[in-house]
Amino acid sequence: MKSYQYFKTNSKGNPVFRKNTGQTLCEVEIYLKENDITYEYRLEATALKIYSEEDKPYIYYFTTGRWKPYNGKKAPHYRSDNIQNFVEKYLNRKFDDNRS
Repeated sequence: MKSYQYFKTNSKGNPVFRKNTGQTLCEVEIYLKENDITYEYRLEATALKIYSEEDKPYIYYFTTGRWKPYNGKKAPHYRSDNIQNFVEKYLNRKFDDNRS
């Protein structure tokens, strides 16, 4: 498993760390195709638009594992360890309507 590494210093002078997945676009595409998951390229970024079983779109940055619902907003972003972790834990997750 990859660990967080220093990436840059932000405008406030604070260090920014990130954890890379170590996966290539090719590896991610193979996984998505093998699992019959619909996706689109996001050529302006190292990202894919991936659709859930309910046809809800998500943006997934395959180099870092960051993801978010595709809703036109910049934040918040969430983190997953890799494409398998994102798909299994988040993409088609069912929520209990009775949660408090």
